[in-house]
Amino acid sequence: MPRHDASVLGKIFSTGLVVASLAACAPTPEMEARDTNAIQPDPAPSYAGSRVLGALGTPFYIAFKIPICALTLALAGPAAGASELSGDFADGEYLRHDLEDGITDNCGPPYAITP
Repeated sequence: MPRHDASVLGKIFSTGLVVASLAACAPTPEMEARDTNAIQPDPAPSYAGSRVLGALGTPFYIAFKIPICALTLALAGPAAGASELSGDFADGEYLRHDLEDGITDNCGPPYAITP
């Protein structure tokens, strides 16, 4: 078996991580159908203070969201692998669904504080 140096393995790992992240962010057909059929509520009135708070708070929100998302992904990967080792298929499936929900909650939108 050929030996790979660390830079090649690092590039392969980085590429795999980027592809997995993009795949996790892609909307499913069910999500798209639900979004197009939904009735959009009237937007709430926006006040100057809420717009300023959104503009000032968004950088902090993003600064906190990035490490929480990274930690979630770092923990979810090994947990998903361990779920495959469970003897009961249903238990592993429930764990994977919980992991998917956690990733969606911690890494998904919103990406800004809206007024």
